[in-house]
Amino acid sequence: MKRRIRHSFGLLNLLIPTVLIAMLCATQAGAQTPERPGGTKTLGSGPPACSASDKVEVTEFSLNPQQPTAGQSTTVKLILKSKCPSNTRPLSFDWDINSGSQRLAGGSAQLNPGASSTFTANWAAAVGTHNIYGGVATDLNESAGANKQNNTRQVTITIQPKLVEQLLNHVKAKENGANFTVNADGPTPCYVTSNGGASMSTYAGSDITEFIVNCYNLDFGGKGIFEAYSGFTLKNGWKIKSFAVEKKYGENPRKGWGWLSAAPVVGSTNPYFKVRLWAEKLEHMSIGVKIRIEGPEGTNPYQ
Repeated sequence: MKRRIRHSFGLLNLLIPTVLIAMLCATQAGAQTPERPGGTKTLGSGPPACSASDKVEVTEFSLNPQQPTAGQSTTVKLILKSKCPSNTRPLSFDWDINSGSQRLAGGSAQLNPGASSTFTANWAAAVGTHNIYGGVATDLNESAGANKQNNTRQVTITIQPKLVEQLLNHVKAKENGANFTVNADGPTPCYVTSNGGASMSTYAGSDITEFIVNCYNLDFGGKGIFEAYSGFTLKNGWKIKSFAVEKKYGENPRKGWGWLSAAPVVGSTNPYFKVRLWAEKLEHMSIGVKIRIEGPEGTNPYQ
């Protein structure tokens, strides 16, 4: 009797591991092939990858403002649209926005079928001509030709330098080659002079060129002929913006006159002009000439 009981326990010890292994296998098999309407499927399946010959396109690439000035903060906007069929999985890709070889922005993105997404970058507009482009930076295995070309877009823009104005300084001009001449028109004891190009301790006040014929304490009149800025032209894109003549008479303005017999040419780089003055005895005549120039900010008009 004892032998039979021991024998039964021995058989039971052998059967328990076998049953457990069988149950485990059945559970795993059921997980791999669960029953679903229409048959069985393997876990991890889903919508197919997009196989369209044209998967994505740039629908907008723009600058705001469209024509920025030098140094102005500009927003570059890129809009990409997926052209994949609605029954496909999201499209993954890299994108970037560049100015020449400089990368302004970029990253990784996903687009659902038919969806669009907007990407932006900030650009400080610099003087010069720039090729700014943006789009998909990943090879999506599209067909050659237009299907790949519409993945990126480029804008070419030229930024002009900011223009500023100032008065032409006759001392600085002389230091860089300008000539100023003073001549009495015939024999005269009158004082004929000009401050054109005269050295000063500072440049302050040297933006007006004065011409004088002074016969104030004499019994004789006199004439003067003056030339200014001969042999000199403005540099680095600077030009004549305008000029003005300020007349300064003595006690009797009808006893003296002065005019520009040759004037600066507005819009040119040449500030040359010529002055003629006359004053009767016991009088003086003087005029001052201011020339306003315009040019690129940060550049030197003299050298």
